[in-house]
Amino acid sequence: MISKKKFSFIFFILLLMAILPYCYLSFFAQPFLDDFAYAHQFQKSDYLNLVIESYLRLNGRYISNFLIYLNPISFNNFSGYGILPLVFLWLTFLALYTFLTNLLHVVPFKNRVFLSLVLTLLFLVNLPNIAEDIYWYTGAVIYHTGIISALFYLSLLIKVLRENHTINKGVLLFLLSVMLFISEGFNEVLTLVLMLILLTTVISSFIHRLKSKKVLLFQLILSVLFALVLIFSPGNGIRGTYYPNNHHFFHSIEYSILQTIRFSAKWILSPPLLLSSLLFVLLYQKALHVYDIFKNSFYLNKWISFFLLFFCIFICVFPPYWATGILGQHRTVNVASMFFLIMWFINLSVWINFFQTKIQIKISKYKYWIAGLFYLSVLFWGNGWIALNDIFSGSARQFKEQTENRHQLLFNAKNITAIQIELLPITANPGCLFISDISDNPDYWTNRAYNDYFELPDKQLVLL
Repeated sequence: MISKKKFSFIFFILLLMAILPYCYLSFFAQPFLDDFAYAHQFQKSDYLNLVIESYLRLNGRYISNFLIYLNPISFNNFSGYGILPLVFLWLTFLALYTFLTNLLHVVPFKNRVFLSLVLTLLFLVNLPNIAEDIYWYTGAVIYHTGIISALFYLSLLIKVLRENHTINKGVLLFLLSVMLFISEGFNEVLTLVLMLILLTTVISSFIHRLKSKKVLLFQLILSVLFALVLIFSPGNGIRGTYYPNNHHFFHSIEYSILQTIRFSAKWILSPPLLLSSLLFVLLYQKALHVYDIFKNSFYLNKWISFFLLFFCIFICVFPPYWATGILGQHRTVNVASMFFLIMWFINLSVWINFFQTKIQIKISKYKYWIAGLFYLSVLFWGNGWIALNDIFSGSARQFKEQTENRHQLLFNAKNITAIQIELLPITANPGCLFISDISDNPDYWTNRAYNDYFELPDKQLVLL
C-alpha cells in the first residue's frame, strides 16, 4: 500500500505534467486579425497619442489600451509571440497561488501550491475559448491579463482586511486602490464582476458588523467611480454606433439568461469539476474546524451564495448583448469561467456547512480512486483533450508552418508585380490555437490589416 506522503508527491508531479501540453502549445501560437491592425498603428503613430485616441474613439478600456499596441510583432518580433502565452499561463498559477495564500494564509506552503495547480487546470480545461484567452495576444491582454490583475487585487484586499499584517495599512490601502483602478481598466465585464464582489462584501460586512466595513465601502465607491470612467468614455459612445441592433433590454435579458443556463450546466456537469468537488469535500471536513472563514461560510447566506454563482455568468454575457445585440466571441465568458470556478467552491463550503448536521458524507476510502479519475479527466476532457490532440495529431506544427509560410510570402510580396496575391488558406485548425482566417473579400478589414502591416497598400490579398 502506497503511503499518503508518497502518493501526494506523485500526484503533484502528475499535475505539473498535466499543464505541460498547454505550455508546449505556446510555442506554436501565431498572430492573427487585430494583432496586425494594432501593430501597424503602433509602428506608424505616436504611442501616447494612440492610447488617448483609443479612449476617445475606440472604447473606454484605459488600461488594456496601453497593452494592445505592445504586441511583439509591433517590434517585428514574431518569435517572441510564442513566449507570451507561456507567461500568461504561469501568471495565472501565480495569481491563484497568491489569492489562496491570502485567503488561507495558515495552510502549509505545499498544500497551497497543490490547490493552485488544481484550480489552474480546472480553469484551463473548461475555458470556453482557450485560443482567444491564452494564445492570441490581443484577446489575452484585454481579458486574461485582466483576470490575473483582478486576482492580485482580491489577494491584496484580503491582506488589508486581515489585522495581523506587518506592512503599514495606509500603504496597503493606497496600493489596493491603485490595483482596483488598474483591474477595472481592462474591460467592461471585469469591472462589473469586481463591483459585484465589492457590493456583496460591503453588505455582508454591515450585516455581520465586521471591522472591515469602512475599507470595503471605500473600495466600492472607488469601484463605481472607475467604472464610470470606463463605461461613459467617449470611445464607448462611438463604438455603440457600429451596432444598430444594440440596446434591446428584453432581448439582452432573455439571451443572457439562456447563456447563463448553457455555460453553468456545461461547467457543473464537467467530470473534472465534479471529481475535484468530491476531493474538496474530503479536505473541507478537515479544514472546517481550523479556519474561521470556513466556519462562518464566508459570511454569506446560502441563497445569496447560490445566486452569485450564476449571476457572475449573467453579468459577463449581458454587456455584449446590450452593446452589440449578440454574444459574439466567448471572450467575456472566459472571464466568467474564473469567477464561477471560485464561487463554485465557496458555494460548496456554504452548503456543506448547512447540511453537515443532516448528511454525513463518507467517501474517504475512495479518495485515491477519485484522485486518479480526476487526473484522467483533466487530461482527456475539454481543452485537455484538445491540447493533446493538437500536439499528437501534428495540427499545431502544421498550423505554425502554414502561418509562417504566409508571413514570409507577405514579407517578400513587395517584389511581386501582380496586383493580386493569392494566399493558401490555413487548413490546420488546432482547437487551442486557431482564431479565424482572413476573408474571401480582399477589402474586408482582416485582409486590410495584413495589407497595412506588411506595407502592401496596392495589393489585393485573396484566398485560393
